[in-house]
Amino acid sequence: MRITLVTETFPPEVNGVARTLSELVAGLVRRGHALEVIRPRQPCGEGAA
Repeated sequence: MRITLVTETFPPEVNGVARTLSELVAGLVRRGHALEVIRPRQPCGEGAA
């Protein structure tokens, strides 16, 4: 199954929601599903304005 997950938080952010979603995605991929994660809010990286 192809699944799109839209979330405000996902690793590398460190919090309970990010960890739970990361484990959910990993489990679904292990079961053969294709996942796409859309995360509109990205943390500022090095050199970001």
